[in-house]
Amino acid sequence: SFAETAIHRSKVSLLILNPQTKVAPKIRNVLFASDFSTSSKKHLKTVVAYCRKLKSGLTVFHQASPIYQWSLDESNPKIRAYRKSVHKMKNWVEQECDRAGISCEVTLASDFRATADLIFANLKKKKADLVVVSAKVGPLAALMGGSVTRQIVRASPVPVLVLK
Repeated sequence: SFAETAIHRSKVSLLILNPQTKVAPKIRNVLFASDFSTSSKKHLKTVVAYCRKLKSGLTVFHQASPIYQWSLDESNPKIRAYRKSVHKMKNWVEQECDRAGISCEVTLASDFRATADLIFANLKKKKADLVVVSAKVGPLAALMGGSVTRQIVRASPVPVLVLK
């Protein structure tokens, strides 16, 4: 589609509205879907700055691996390390929001459901007026990791800001 091509080729962030999008007169709450990667830290700082300017709240959503909640081998050091890294990132997000003076909630999910479905459920639950996602760049990322962004852009009931 045109929007998908624009996302993959654009060098700048894009605000995308699909035909079903309802635009709120004021953005009161933003939902940032984060993969908690190192690059998402840069994007979080951008989102925090937008929220501060808009005087809006922020919900940061992350779908953790199912081992975040449960595992057959609780003593496995890799599982412990993963849980520690997720917790560390959650704390960092909360500190960044506190430093900026914005209301923030970090939502961690480890359900066996599609990421886009979980994001849409959180959009509704949190009454978000804007969803923000990070674009994956490069041909391999487009092939492997762009599907969540694609699903969100196609079906979001609110505007989608795709950060580059």
